[in-house]
Amino acid sequence: MKNSDFQFNNPRLTNFEFNFNRDADFDKSKDFTLETNFDININNIKGKNKSIVELSILVTEKNGFFTIKAEIGSSFSWNDSVDSTVLDVLLKQNAPALLVSYLRPIIVNITNYSPIGAIDLPFIDFTEDE
Repeated sequence: MKNSDFQFNNPRLTNFEFNFNRDADFDKSKDFTLETNFDININNIKGKNKSIVELSILVTEKNGFFTIKAEIGSSFSWNDSVDSTVLDVLLKQNAPALLVSYLRPIIVNITNYSPIGAIDLPFIDFTEDE
C-alpha cells in the first residue's frame, strides 16, 4: 500500500451550536426523528493543487426537541497525477464524508451531557444531490 495522492490537514471545528428546547414535552424513552441538512463549500486555491473544503450541518429533531449547527473544514491537496474528474469526486464526496467522520464524535460527546443523551449522526450519501 502507498499513501493516496489526495491528502488533507487536520480538520478544524469553526462553529458549533447546540440548543435544547426546554419547553418541549421531552421523553427520553422515545426515538428521535433526525433531519439533516448539509452545505458544502469548496474554495480552490489559485495556482496550487489545494482546496479548502468546509462542511456546514444543521441537525433538527422533528418534534423540536433540539437543533445542532456545526461547521468544520480542512485543506485538501493533491499531486498532478490526480485526474480532474476524479478530483471533482474527491472534493465533493470524499472530503465531506471525511469531515462528517470528524464531526460525529464531537456531536456524540456534547449531546451525551445533555438531557437527550448521545446522538449519532446517520451515514450520509454524498453521491446524490438533493
